[in-house]
Amino acid sequence: LFRSVRVHNGGAAALACEANLAHWYSERLGGVAPGETLTTTLFVKPETGAVFLLNASEDRMPVERLWCGLDGRSWETRAEISLERKADTVVSAVGLDCRADGAETVCTREDR
Repeated sequence: LFRSVRVHNGGAAALACEANLAHWYSERLGGVAPGETLTTTLFVKPETGAVFLLNASEDRMPVERLWCGLDGRSWETRAEISLERKADTVVSAVGLDCRADGAETVCTREDR
């Protein structure tokens, strides 16, 4: 089962979105220019609610956290994106409108 995550940049500064795959490893999901939208796909194991990103070898990489922030400083200016992780409960799409200033990023969420 998969989950679509859509991030629209409603601000004036470029954003970067990333996923933390291990305590020490993060994967860049993509950059989002002002006025543009980034769409990415995560995979969900319905029985457990676990969320995965597939790597280049199509191995399941467990997603610990997901965030967007100012490009080049995404961690320091991040808005964390929460993902439902309950067994037998799957949100198929997550839609966000994000905007960043010099210190922080704010995302408004609309699930579909």
